[in-house]
Amino acid sequence: MIIITTVSYAKIIENKILNELSCNNIKIFSILNYKKDSLNKKYILKKNKEKWKQLPTGNHRIHVSEILRYSDNKLLNFFFNQKILWDKIEKWEIERYSKILAGKNVLEIGPGFGYHGIEMAKFVKKWTFADINRENLIIIKRLCELLNIKNVDFQYIENIFTHNYKETFSAFYAHGVLLNIPFDMAKKEFENIDNFLESKSFLMFLMYPRERWEAYGKPSFEEFGKLTDGEDTPWVEYYDFEKMKDFLPKNYKIINEMKLNGVMKEKTFPIQNN
Repeated sequence: MIIITTVSYAKIIENKILNELSCNNIKIFSILNYKKDSLNKKYILKKNKEKWKQLPTGNHRIHVSEILRYSDNKLLNFFFNQKILWDKIEKWEIERYSKILAGKNVLEIGPGFGYHGIEMAKFVKKWTFADINRENLIIIKRLCELLNIKNVDFQYIENIFTHNYKETFSAFYAHGVLLNIPFDMAKKEFENIDNFLESKSFLMFLMYPRERWEAYGKPSFEEFGKLTDGEDTPWVEYYDFEKMKDFLPKNYKIINEMKLNGVMKEKTFPIQNN
């Protein structure tokens, strides 16, 4: 099962969305960007690696190198202060998905500061944090040790397309992450992840919705990244139901598409594989 969640700025009739998809050359635009050259893809991956060493802390970001220097007490205080903010914005995820993920072996990619896994570890069999930045994993590991959370594992991803996750998982969690690289790259990355997901696995993807992209005037995905996540963001794509169907292997079924009301601007989809 996979879940994807989106917050939209306006309600749009599905037929209109589909027509806009076909008449606005969205796919052609993407193809043109993907055709540039292999260095472009390497550049995006390199920029993402640097970008997500900056962890969000509300209205600003803090570089992981600074957090690494924190004492244990300062690190815990920092985490709990941030948790107050995250609870206001994202606690609905914990309340909803901790029940669905109960007893499962969960793989999360791009965990950031580890909020979701740390909060839901008490409900699951095991939670594996996987990231392209070792430093992020070091911080999360320290937090888990300080909080006495033992049913966790950590994997550094050197190559997103070929990484060996070493075991199989019954659930997958991605809070954003895959939207930060071009569609064909994200699809290739997930094809590798799919090799390590058991039948009947539950998956949760949080993505930026099409409506948010439209509200910004349908910019290029390079520009969309700057508008959503800051000037140093190399790429962000929107995802809707049809795009998610294209992204997933044929043995996956989207259970529903959830649009959220409120200040968030994301979208979730529940999905299950056969």
